[in-house]
Amino acid sequence: AARPKDQHDPSSKVIMDRDGIPIFKANGCDMMDVYDKTFQAVDYSRKSSAPSLILYQEITRRFGHAATDRQHAYLDPSVV
Repeated sequence: AARPKDQHDPSSKVIMDRDGIPIFKANGCDMMDVYDKTFQAVDYSRKSSAPSLILYQEITRRFGHAATDRQHAYLDPSVV
């Protein structure tokens, strides 16, 4: 289920602050949607020589932020 948008949602701020830059929204879990929206954004930017923004939504994180962090490589064992 999609979460309701609120003032703390980063995508809401981007949409409010975009200054006329077109936003291409893609479902980050749908490979074809990501391809299509990325293609559209790149095509727009190349043809108009102007920036565009791609907003990837609904991205599922397979691991936590630190799941692949090998702390033992740079921290003393007593700290880890």
